[in-house]
Amino acid sequence: MKELPFEHLHLHVQYGQKSELYEATYRQAKGKEEALIRDHMNGVRYEGEEALREMKMKLNDMSIPSEKLNDAYVNELLAAFNLDDDYQRIQVDIKLEDGTKRTFQKKK
Repeated sequence: MKELPFEHLHLHVQYGQKSELYEATYRQAKGKEEALIRDHMNGVRYEGEEALREMKMKLNDMSIPSEKLNDAYVNELLAAFNLDDDYQRIQVDIKLEDGTKRTFQKKK
């Protein structure tokens, strides 16, 4: 699978209680990729190659965010990870390959 168009992506979604949390992180530096996915609600943790494969399957068709992360892009991201949009709090941090950073935070 090809590299993703991000240098860094971190998704942090909290539902209800603090323990109802979903986190996904992807980093790419000097040709090396790493990923970590922690789904605290379902007790699932992916690391290494398994996490990288999952991230690429989920993010492969994602567009590169325009000037600003907005609700539509975040909803597309949630759909890619099969996450409910009925969250309490969400934070998305993205660093594109050109060094541009994008951040989105929202509480409901």
